[in-house]
Amino acid sequence: MSNLFRMLADLAEDPAKLEEFRNDPNAVMDEYQLTEEQKQLLTSGNQGDFIRAIMDEHNQKFGPFGGRLGCI
Repeated sequence: MSNLFRMLADLAEDPAKLEEFRNDPNAVMDEYQLTEEQKQLLTSGNQGDFIRAIMDEHNQKFGPFGGRLGCI
C-alpha cells in the first residue's frame, strides 16, 4: 500500500488522526512521507486532479484492469 493510500485509510478509520490532519495537515503529510506532488493534490482542492492521481497510482500498482480500487 502506498503512503498516500495508507494515510487516506488511516484518516477514514481513525477520528483522532483525522482531527490531527485538520489541525496540522502538513505535519500529518510529512509523517506519511508524501511527495510534494501528493501534498499539492491534497491541499489544492481540485477533486478532478486528486481522483486522477489516485487512479494513476492504482493503475501503476494493479494495471488499468487489475484489482478493485476498494481493495487497496
